[in-house]
Amino acid sequence: MNIREIDGEHTIGSNGSFYVIVVYSGEGTMVCNDEEYMYSQGDEIFISAAIKSITFKSTESSKLLLRYPAS
Repeated sequence: MNIREIDGEHTIGSNGSFYVIVVYSGEGTMVCNDEEYMYSQGDEIFISAAIKSITFKSTESSKLLLRYPAS
């Protein structure tokens, strides 16, 4: 488990496994494979192991929880 606090732009790189992002607070957009998606408080986002990186651009200070599979 990993918590990220984002105020502005932040890129999360792949660790070779899938994971889930839970948005505790905030809102903004995320860019993945040249596509842009909105996120906001309460969202749960599944990230495939095939995704190399995601860039979050907060429009409101954001707190994200990253949940990785048990090893």
